Amino acid sequence: MAFSERTWRRWRARFGEQDPLVRSVGQWLGSWQWTAGRFDDAAEPAHRLREMQGDDDTPADALRVLRLTAAVHRAEGAFVTAADMAGTAYERARGTFGEGDPVTLELARGAAVNLRLSGGFRQAEELDRRALALKRSLFGKGDRSLLITEDGLAVTARERGRYATARRLHQSVHEAYGEAYGRDHPATIEAMRRLSESCRKAGDPVCSPEPAKHAHTEFTNRYERNRPWTPAGELTLSMVCARNGDLDAAHRHEAMACRRYRQVYNPRHPHSLSADIDPAVPLRHLGLAQEAHQLDGAALVALGGRLGAAHPLALVCAISPATDLDALGRHEEARRRGEAVPQHSRFGFGEEHPNTLVCAGPLTLGLVVMGAETEGTALREDTLRGTERVLESPGLLTARCGRGERIDCGIVPLPLCPAGPRIPLARRVRGNRSSQSKPSRQQP
Repeated sequence: MAFSERTWRRWRARFGEQDPLVRSVGQWLGSWQWTAGRFDDAAEPAHRLREMQGDDDTPADALRVLRLTAAVHRAEGAFVTAADMAGTAYERARGTFGEGDPVTLELARGAAVNLRLSGGFRQAEELDRRALALKRSLFGKGDRSLLITEDGLAVTARERGRYATARRLHQSVHEAYGEAYGRDHPATIEAMRRLSESCRKAGDPVCSPEPAKHAHTEFTNRYERNRPWTPAGELTLSMVCARNGDLDAAHRHEAMACRRYRQVYNPRHPHSLSADIDPAVPLRHLGLAQEAHQLDGAALVALGGRLGAAHPLALVCAISPATDLDALGRHEEARRRGEAVPQHSRFGFGEEHPNTLVCAGPLTLGLVVMGAETEGTALREDTLRGTERVLESPGLLTARCGRGERIDCGIVPLPLCPAGPRIPLARRVRGNRSSQSKPSRQQP
């Protein structure tokens, strides 16, 4: 990496920034800096390459620069801008190469990642499904590009509340990565972490711990603290610990995850801000509701200001303050907040999304405590019927709702990258498998 950085500086000085080879080295350098988690460093070649672009650029060069710039915006937390740029790159590739060309399909993957981060889950799912159908007709089973798209569909299914589907898809993707690259490949380990997330969401306390512990151990031992996969592994394990009642361990891992997110991203990045809400969950269960409320309130203000109140991360974050107020005995305030949050969640997620149903929890408890037991009980029963109807399999959410318990909403930020190895933005010959023989590192 250091050699490439020196080479790019020297060649720019010697041959000029418009030299085609200089621009190629800049594209390669920016991509690998981004892959290594050096997002600020990757921004320099990305911005310079955008300024260098001219009429003599090949379509492939222009698309590489556009994709790298979108990835930089994604790492900066500008999700909407990144989604717009990635969508532009995809549409240009469709017009230049055709929808079924490998270049177009690779850019479709990046566009879907950015759509998910900006909250466009339905559009991301539609794009991934089209791409998956085309890839199945072009590439063989186990192709890395195919697996990346299947993983994207699993993440989208989970975010749209289809937890059993997400678990099934993540199980399949994890097994396929293990067969293709081996159990110790980083892509396989990351797929294992995502499987743990889907198991936890589906309410399976048996399946979730072991994948989370293994992924955490592997990422901690292999990578520096500032690698993007490390804080996600820390946070996933913390939520498993909280789910299994080990609150001290949960708080310890969540505090570490918050620090590591700030080492990977800037403090104002949405991933850093949304991770701040998670330490509040064990604090609340440890009886430290005031400290939890302070964390939740600060995270909600910062995240809403960064992404807007209608963004899915901000909507999930908005659920917790009502739970805090209820735990503090401030039931009237909890009721008022509990009445407002579901309205926003219905608009953002839909009437029967699990997150919308979860919003009724604090309101139900508040009504019962304040003497409106008939109204509160009716709301709880409506919510219970909704969870039983919406969820594909009975899960922890249904059980806790039936018992009238407070529901905690932790957040594991969506990954900036897919779980697969790097796929170069180069045109592949259909049916050629030689490019699959050596898995390599991930690319934005």
